[in-house]
Amino acid sequence: MRFKAGVAALILCLATVAQANGAMGLGLEMWDLRYWFAYVVVMVGLEAWLIGRWIELSWTKSVLLSIGANAITGVACGAGGLFAPFLHMSFVGSRMDPNPFVNAVVLLTVFALPSAWLESVVWRWAKKPEDVWRFVKRVLVVHLATVPVGLAILLIPEHPYQGMEAMTDYNRRTKVRRIERALQQYVMVNEALPESKDVRGLARELEEHSMNYDENEIVLVLHRPELTRFSTGERWNHPFEINPELVGKRFDGGPEDMIEEEKWVWYVRRPDVGTGYGWGLSVELNSWTVKAEFDEVILYGK
Repeated sequence: MRFKAGVAALILCLATVAQANGAMGLGLEMWDLRYWFAYVVVMVGLEAWLIGRWIELSWTKSVLLSIGANAITGVACGAGGLFAPFLHMSFVGSRMDPNPFVNAVVLLTVFALPSAWLESVVWRWAKKPEDVWRFVKRVLVVHLATVPVGLAILLIPEHPYQGMEAMTDYNRRTKVRRIERALQQYVMVNEALPESKDVRGLARELEEHSMNYDENEIVLVLHRPELTRFSTGERWNHPFEINPELVGKRFDGGPEDMIEEEKWVWYVRRPDVGTGYGWGLSVELNSWTVKAEFDEVILYGK
C-alpha cells in the first residue's frame, strides 16, 4: 500500500510539474505533448544537477527536491495555467495571427522569474544558505540558462506548436460569419459574385461591404495556419480555394434561371479534404443566399 501510495504521489507531482518550470499550463496546450513531457524531465534533472549538486546534496535528494520544487511552482504559479484551456492566448501577436517562436521565448523566459523565486524557497529549506540573495540569484540564473535547452527540446518536431495552431484555426473559423455577411451584402448590391479568383482579390472586393474587417484581416481568416519551428507569423502558404465555376457569376433572377429544388454549392473552402475541420462559404443558386458552411458534403462532395 505504501508503495502504491508513493507511486500515485509521484505521478501527481510529475503531472503538476508539467505545469511548472516557467510555461505552466499554457505550455501544455501550445506544444506537442511528447516533447513537452521530455522537456519537463530534462529540466527537473538539470535543476537537480545545477542547484542540488551545487549545495552538495545527494543525487536522490536533489532529484526529489527538484520534483517537489517544480510541483509547488505548478500549484502556486500554475493556478492560472489550470484555466489555460479557457484563455487560449498568445503573448506575442494576436489570436488569429500569433508569433509562436517569439511567444515561446517570452513564455519560457518571463515565467522563469516567479518560478525561480518560489523554487528557491524549497531549496533554501533543504540547505539554509548564509547569503540568501546570492542563493536566489543562483536559482534564477539556472532557470534562465536552461531556457535554450528547453527550446531545443520543444522545437525538435517540424510543427511543434500543435495546440496553438489548432486554436489559431479555431479563432479564424469563428470569424467566418462576418465574411458571410459581407459577401451577402456584395451579392445584394452587385447581383453577382465577386470577380476574384484568389482570396486577396476577394478580400479587396469585400472590404467595402464589411463593417468589421479590413482587407488584411479578411485575407488572414481565409488562410489555414501553419506554424513551423521558427514561425513569427502567418506564412501565407495555404489560402482557401474559390470555386472557379462561381467566379463573377451573375444573378439575373429570371424564371428561366430558377432551379426547381434548393441547391447549395460551395464558393470558398478550406484547403483540406476529409479532415473533419472543413469550413468555408456556400451559395444557394436559387435564392442566392450566402451562408457560412461547415458541411463537408457540400464543401468537398463527401
